[in-house]
Amino acid sequence: MANHVCAKPLSQLADSKIGDQEAPPTCLSVLLATLPPLRPGDEPLDGVVLEHLLTREECARLVDNAEASGFSFWDAAGEQARSQAIRNAHTVEFEDAALCAALWERLRPFVPERVDIREDQPRYESDLGGNWKASGLNTHLLVNRYGPGGHFAPHVDGSTIVNFNRRSLYTVLVYLNDCVEGGSTQLLREEQGNATEIAADGARVAREDHVLYEVQPACGRAVMYWHQVLHAGKRVGDKNIKYCLRTDVMYDRDPPMCTEPDDVLAFELYEKARELDAAGHAMDALPLFKRAAKLSEGIAKAYRIGGW
Repeated sequence: MANHVCAKPLSQLADSKIGDQEAPPTCLSVLLATLPPLRPGDEPLDGVVLEHLLTREECARLVDNAEASGFSFWDAAGEQARSQAIRNAHTVEFEDAALCAALWERLRPFVPERVDIREDQPRYESDLGGNWKASGLNTHLLVNRYGPGGHFAPHVDGSTIVNFNRRSLYTVLVYLNDCVEGGSTQLLREEQGNATEIAADGARVAREDHVLYEVQPACGRAVMYWHQVLHAGKRVGDKNIKYCLRTDVMYDRDPPMCTEPDDVLAFELYEKARELDAAGHAMDALPLFKRAAKLSEGIAKAYRIGGW
């Protein structure tokens, strides 16, 4: 899966404080007050919509500071036309542990505290097995700005992987303004290829008959969903703009696995090899894959390398 969130030089927001880490009084009481849960029909989606996670004043401050920091096209190093067909947005990336701590206090009551992933579950992957405990938010944050016509093609979100036993599992999107026309987050059915169509201008957009659920941007509203839920960003309407904050819920495997020094080194080698392979350097990646497999049977099994 291509990475549609490109790492760029980090910015610094002058003022991203959101109060005294207390939820606005309406946050808990208005949960799902105007939107049904993300479980339409017979195709359940692992997610939740929260109203009033941030106040209008907090959203405005984040937008103002992001604008002051300076947005840039999400894939500055890529080929412009191709990148715009996938995602037409400008972004600001920054680190902010204090902001995440405050957001976490508000989100925590609605986050699955534990996620048990077993082989008999559809979401199972060989490196995901085990019991995972929520531990906070990813402090690497992204503010997105979509202008008129801006969209995001159907995709699933990748995990932020810190190590073999710490990674993100859920996406959190917080809308920072009202977008009156378009701009919804569309949660989709079936596979990426089936859910995608090419618009007249070449943009890759979601097929309307594959949309299970739509979350319309409203100032302070948030949506949280499992990373692997297929989704898209609907085109923003004329004379409209959409701002949203993106982070992830981080989890720790409990109990941890593959913790010996050789396991840790094998994981690091595997990650380096994977990066090389993704960049088109398969021959450079191969010896690293082999070395990782020799160092750790557990890592070899988890990533199915070295004959496993």
